[in-house]
Amino acid sequence: MADLESYREILHYEELTGVYSRLRSNEQENDPFFQRYGTGPAQQFDTDDVTFLVIDDDREAAPLNSRDQPARVLEPGGVSEASLTMIRSYNALPLKGYAMQALREPESHSLQRKAEQVINMESLRFAKRHAITQRQIVAKLFQGTTIYVGADGKVLESATNAAYSIATGIPTKNLGTVARADHGIGDGTGNVNATLWTDPAAKIIDQLDELNEAAEVVGNPPLVDVWQHVTMKRYMRANTQLQTEYGTDEEGFVSAVGRAGGFTVGQYNFRFYGGKYTAAGGGSQNYLNPTLAIVTPEGTDFMLLGDGLELIPDSIDIRTSIEEARNGMQEVYGDFSHASLEFNPARLSLYGGFNKLFGFRNPSAVFAITVSA
Repeated sequence: MADLESYREILHYEELTGVYSRLRSNEQENDPFFQRYGTGPAQQFDTDDVTFLVIDDDREAAPLNSRDQPARVLEPGGVSEASLTMIRSYNALPLKGYAMQALREPESHSLQRKAEQVINMESLRFAKRHAITQRQIVAKLFQGTTIYVGADGKVLESATNAAYSIATGIPTKNLGTVARADHGIGDGTGNVNATLWTDPAAKIIDQLDELNEAAEVVGNPPLVDVWQHVTMKRYMRANTQLQTEYGTDEEGFVSAVGRAGGFTVGQYNFRFYGGKYTAAGGGSQNYLNPTLAIVTPEGTDFMLLGDGLELIPDSIDIRTSIEEARNGMQEVYGDFSHASLEFNPARLSLYGGFNKLFGFRNPSAVFAITVSA
């Protein structure tokens, strides 16, 4: 940086947003669950609420006609309206004195270098915190019917002290203990996962095949990916059916389970993740519940990812009229960051956040079943 204009370029919203977005993405690279389900092509939305049509569990065939018969009238149904809400986070951080001094002394290269370091460091702080929030949301999206949020905007572990909630849409019959009668599979009695996966005799592949039968009954795509907390690896190694189905000696199977990317048996990809975050009430919390197995189709066609609209100032320049202020606002989608001059007291502040949609087009395609006590 050689002059004031160079420093102003760093404070431009496009530069700040680019730095923030890259840093946030870097913070999420080591979370395979988020990489699998929280990234990918995202649609752009101009409203906070997104409404779309979904195909219901409609199994009634259309009637046939002979050539001389008039068209038969079909009863309405088979399609319903669903709604999802954008998830937004917007935070501010006052920058240290170097950032303001660099504006006042444009010829001081050392001051500008220090100011740039401050901006990069605070952008990293935004990125780390927001990366954690998005990972929380995506993980909880797959593990229950509701995500709870406190009055302070923090994601909670239960409904206690919740100010509002976000519905995931997953049917309750797809969660916890899965009853055959609820899905019209098998002989209609008992539960699919009556034997927990911590039991070496558990027929894990058989249970997954039954879940696939349930998916086929309602026309959902085949279930392929099985996500568990990393502590479940020890039970996978000890499972008799998995070892038999894998088709190799015990040593080879144990080695396969230990691979960083997980292992595959038949059509099922077993994946593991043990990441943690600091819960709103303090203490360490797992992203993936150690008692559950999350089972999903391949790909992300059953999901809906989106970037929401935000209006932010394009620079730190002072606006002298409403028209100037309006012309100085920029439309951005998804991640955003900008700087602002403030005068009580005089300081430079950094703002950043995201406006994103993480949801399901077809929530009935997801199962989160109890596999451990």
